[in-house]
This record gives sequence, structure tokens and C-alpha cells, in this order.
Amino acid sequence: MLNIRILLILIALVVFLLPGCDQKVYTGPVECADCYQEEPNEYFLYVYLTFNDSITEIPLVLYDGDIENHDTVYADTARAEDDYPYLFDIDVKIDREYSMSAEYRFGGKILYAVDGTKVITRLVTESCDVDCYVVDDNAMDLEMKDEFLEK
Repeated sequence: MLNIRILLILIALVVFLLPGCDQKVYTGPVECADCYQEEPNEYFLYVYLTFNDSITEIPLVLYDGDIENHDTVYADTARAEDDYPYLFDIDVKIDREYSMSAEYRFGGKILYAVDGTKVITRLVTESCDVDCYVVDDNAMDLEMKDEFLEK
């Protein structure tokens, strides 16, 4: 009889606690001003790039999912004369996987940089006055390493 009670208590705990495991709770440091009370559907995707004297334009292609699927979402060219030439941003949907390619042309060579991410939200329950959401994994690094830029 005691074993049945313990078993029923364990089952009840699992039933009540298991749905909470699906929540993506953020426990890191939070700037509450950057926290949203309603979960956003879209957010900025930041792309870090490399410009120099011989690289002034970088064609970019954003793909939905893996780059191998060729499902193009957006194509544009980042230019060095933009306000923040090392950074390109675009709105994307939350909880979707994206990949991006950057085409670097210089010295008669063409090199590609590729990265991917899944932009997600995380629930903040402890750090701010109210429960809110922060956006995470919203950056791609398409910078070219110096060793590849050498002629």
C-alpha cells in the first residue's frame, strides 16, 4: 500500500513538472530594458562582416534553414560606407533556423564565409520586476580572418 502511494505521488509530480521542462528559461545576466513582456515573433539578426581597403562590398544571401536547401529569404549587398560597416541587420522570425553566406571578392579571389543560427526567445522569471522574454542567438559571424585576407 505504501509503494502505491509513493508511486502515485511520483506520477503526480511528473505530470505537474514535465510541462515546465518545455519552457526556455534564461538564467544569465539580463538588462531588463531589453526584455519584452510579450514574446516577440520577429527580431533583428545581426551579421558581423570584414571590410578593408580592397573589400568595400559584400554580397549576402540569407537562407531559411540549411544553406544546402537553397531556400533564399533575402539577398543584399553590405557596403563599407554604411553607418556600421562591420554590422548588417535584418528582421527574421523567431524559432526558425537560418544560414547566411557572404561573398568576399579581393585580389582576384572569391572567398565565402558561412554561418547559421536559430533565433530563440528565453523566458526571464527572476531578474526583472515581471516575467519577460529576451532574444538569444541572434548573431552570425561572417568575418574573414586576417590569414585569409593576405595575398
